[in-house]
Amino acid sequence: MDKNKLKIDNFFDQNSSEYSNENFNKDLNKFMLIRLETIVEFVKKNFENKNIKILDLGCGSGEVTLALAKLGYQGDALDNSKGMLEICKKKLSGYNWNFFLNEAQDTNLQNEKYDLIIASGLIEYYPNDIILLNEINRLLKKNGHLIINVSNEFGYSTCLNSITYFFKQSFIFKFIKSKLFKFKYGIVNFSVRKHNINNFKKTLEKFDLQISQDKYIGFSLLPAPFMTLFNFLTKKIDLKLEGLSNTKIRFIAASYVVLCKKI
Repeated sequence: MDKNKLKIDNFFDQNSSEYSNENFNKDLNKFMLIRLETIVEFVKKNFENKNIKILDLGCGSGEVTLALAKLGYQGDALDNSKGMLEICKKKLSGYNWNFFLNEAQDTNLQNEKYDLIIASGLIEYYPNDIILLNEINRLLKKNGHLIINVSNEFGYSTCLNSITYFFKQSFIFKFIKSKLFKFKYGIVNFSVRKHNINNFKKTLEKFDLQISQDKYIGFSLLPAPFMTLFNFLTKKIDLKLEGLSNTKIRFIAASYVVLCKKI
């Protein structure tokens, strides 16, 4: 098994209980909430028919799944982390969704089953795009849709990740995060791919995925991890900075969310 992927799998299993509590807390981290809101907006705007079959691929602790379930959508949720999937199941206990513990790149689900697949915060954990997009293409119906997001290698905060990564591994940062700020979510100890957005658009075209709607998200005054540590000071500014998604400098956003149609 790829060593980096093993680190990723172990990390999410070990931190599953805190993943939702800290990453989807507006007082700690607004990025994940912005991503969630963007995905839900895409679904509401483009899929009025709530009888479509949805797959939340790499569902994690189930925030996207739950938001869609509350709107009346049904489908399947899949993740390779038992801890994450158990949390997702609990959140969706009152809704008619199915759950699968399996790898996203090898789901064992039937061909052309889904009208919509959502792959949020997932593809960057693979060594290349082809591994995941092959499986997504197999699972999507003709004229089916994909909502996917990638980290922007030219983003203001993400382009500094290679520098801040080493800072995050230091004893000083770990002490500050856990002892002073009382964060329980672990320190990421693996590398995550970033994407050249223009190249990613070309990759989507190669898989016959035609872009229908897109949005740049994730603008912050400070780069990670400082934007999380000092969110209590900068969160109002950071929320206003999301307005940059409608300007010519949207390309410095941390993430790119796109809705595609399989043609």
